[in-house]
Amino acid sequence: RDWSSDVCSSDLNAAAGFPLVTGPAGVDGPVNHVLPAWDIACGLYAALGVVAAVRHRDKSGAGQSISVALSDVALSMAGHLGFLAEAQVNNVQRQRIGNYLYGSFGRDFACSDGTVMVVALTKRHWEGLVARTNCRDQIDQLSQLLGVGFTDESERYRHRESICALLEPWFAARSVATVGSELGSSVVWAPYRTFSEVVKSLEAG
Repeated sequence: RDWSSDVCSSDLNAAAGFPLVTGPAGVDGPVNHVLPAWDIACGLYAALGVVAAVRHRDKSGAGQSISVALSDVALSMAGHLGFLAEAQVNNVQRQRIGNYLYGSFGRDFACSDGTVMVVALTKRHWEGLVARTNCRDQIDQLSQLLGVGFTDESERYRHRESICALLEPWFAARSVATVGSELGSSVVWAPYRTFSEVVKSLEAG
């Protein structure tokens, strides 16, 4: 691809590599993300550029020209996120990991009547999750068996499948409402919703 040529968000997303790391592990072929990320990011960069140009004009009296390309935005984002460095410097191809959160602990869990996304980015989040799901003994046993400490988020990511296997029964035995009530505000979580459900929740206030 000639990155300086005209592109639209969909074909740019294909060319930038993201569809080949999106989706569940084991899927053969690309999976496009439905969020038009490059259009949104490009619009935000353009708006920021306009604000900067206006401030410059207010201070100096001189105008400025702004040029923001979708391809530049996509490549810069891929670079900032480390995707390009992994390939160029470490010769590592990012793999598909489904709904797991890369580099830390987070995944979807099936409840009795729906699904929730749970994330433990910090030590406080992690300790809250372990305490609220009443799995301290199992987690400690797993930690001792593996010889690692799960206060380290890299270890939580490395052993994410084993940790999730311990947590899954707790979520499966509860409704989404019960999960929310028992997790409280000490754990970062949210239910998966359709757009219709989002609208209803907004209308309900």
